[in-house]
Amino acid sequence: MWSRETLPTGRAHEARAELISRALKYAYALGKIPRNDFQANEAIFQIVLLAYNLLSWLKRLCVPPHLQRATLQRLRQRLFMVPAQLVRPDGVPTLHLAPSYPWASDFLETLKRTRRLRPPF
Repeated sequence: MWSRETLPTGRAHEARAELISRALKYAYALGKIPRNDFQANEAIFQIVLLAYNLLSWLKRLCVPPHLQRATLQRLRQRLFMVPAQLVRPDGVPTLHLAPSYPWASDFLETLKRTRRLRPPF
């Protein structure tokens, strides 16, 4: 339960809420959902919020510190759209990064941090 001391107030809280709503509207395309079916809109909204929360946890737990405040567009550019080739030597899937990929160290650091995660149970 919120107490008066822990309740987020003031301009900083409003600014953070504004940044989140802007990201949901533009980066996650929440502003482009159809407007004539309430149930469909609710489902799309819940899926977008899930994607936002999953990306937030990925940034907190796995992304190198200098990218933890990065936008979705920057993360797409540096971590998600990777020039690579998936090969299977001896049946083991292996990702070969392109030698010209400028953010290979960020990608490999994120991959290493992701592999270190353990389930909480």
